Amino acid sequence: MRTQVSVVIPVYNDAHSLGLCLASLRASEAAPVECIVVDDGSTDGSGRVASEYGARVLSTGGRRGPASARN
Repeated sequence: MRTQVSVVIPVYNDAHSLGLCLASLRASEAAPVECIVVDDGSTDGSGRVASEYGARVLSTGGRRGPASARN
């Protein structure tokens, strides 16, 4: 039986690294069942990058910090 994995990625103004991360996940041998990106009030297009990679994008509604984004 194959293990199924969901990935949650909190992000704040790191569109470039997020793109690299999502590209690596897409290319991995055991690609996740779902990828959820929590945009913590980014102003650099991080949410757009996540959408382009097919990730589900959630927003914290403004800068709330990494702990809030992870939760």
